[in-house]
Amino acid sequence: MGEAKRAVAVGVIQQRIFLIRGVKVIVDADLAAFYGVSAKRLHEQVRRNADRFPADFMFRLNREEKDELVAKCGHLSGLKHSTALPRVFTEHRELAKRVAALETHLAHHDEHILTLFSAIKELMSPEELPEPRRIGFRTNGD
Repeated sequence: MGEAKRAVAVGVIQQRIFLIRGVKVIVDADLAAFYGVSAKRLHEQVRRNADRFPADFMFRLNREEKDELVAKCGHLSGLKHSTALPRVFTEHRELAKRVAALETHLAHHDEHILTLFSAIKELMSPEELPEPRRIGFRTNGD
């Protein structure tokens, strides 16, 4: 990025987010441009720090995905003749897993809460009261 930090407008970033394989991603070339480095340097850092880039954070496009992306996005036309398949990155897949786990957890809580409400309603419903017992002594005639 050099000496001065560059700010990237949110709108510009949003225009570079694509939905691939059901995941919102940013292509490596765009991510490198946001950071002010070449895609080659970005790839170099990914190779050097492979353990920091889990599969749910980064993956390579297949040939068909690359061709479709190049056809739809004029700014990625430089990838058209490249033999390398681009990588795409997302920061939200781990968050998506956590949200899914939380939803599952809450779903179980909902079941427990419904069971609890059912038990409370059962306790609140009036039961038939037994015949009142007579108070006093019994005699043979009673």
